[in-house]
Amino acid sequence: MAEVIKHVNLAEKVFKNIKDKILGENLSPSTRLISDQLAKEMGVSRTPVKEALLRLEKEGFVVSVPRRGIYVKEFFPAEIKEIYEIREALEALAARLAAPLINEKQIRAMVKTCHDFQKFVRERNMKSCLKADFEFHSLLIRASRNSKLVEVISTFNLQLLSIFVKGPEYWSHALHYIEQHMSIIDALSNHDSDLVQELLREHIREGEKLILSSMDPDKVA
Repeated sequence: MAEVIKHVNLAEKVFKNIKDKILGENLSPSTRLISDQLAKEMGVSRTPVKEALLRLEKEGFVVSVPRRGIYVKEFFPAEIKEIYEIREALEALAARLAAPLINEKQIRAMVKTCHDFQKFVRERNMKSCLKADFEFHSLLIRASRNSKLVEVISTFNLQLLSIFVKGPEYWSHALHYIEQHMSIIDALSNHDSDLVQELLREHIREGEKLILSSMDPDKVA
């Protein structure tokens, strides 16, 4: 039994290691991932690496191309727009459901993500900023108390889309994001379902515009 637990822990560590490299831009979109090379870099066998890549593919971080290999997922404008249309509709629904139900403990947790986000912006810590942003939206969605909605939204992996928000464009908008988050929290605190939906939709639309504006013009065209 001990060996099984050890193997599971190792596979989880390998998964997080590769995932963090993708989110941290160490592995950019379209980069080919070679199992032997990754295993050598991390000092592990190929088995946990293969398991990690399968899980990353399932979660949408990588794609497997027949007879070519496994690559870091690259999104294109049309796909991003489709995902954001669905995300906006579902998160707005979650916000509407959460408004009358959210409690003080959940509000405090959301406020903490804003304080953390602000700290990480000052430190220019991209990875931690993305985690704080992801946690803010996750808390809002879970506050809806609709398990099926939480499950459906999780398939779009909000954190994955943050891969595109990098560089000076991100930092120039980051403080505005905090202001938007706080406005959403205020609307939730007042249990204002209509206002929180409106603010949430505006916030997501701005995120979509930032992602598309940061992409290669040739891909957007």
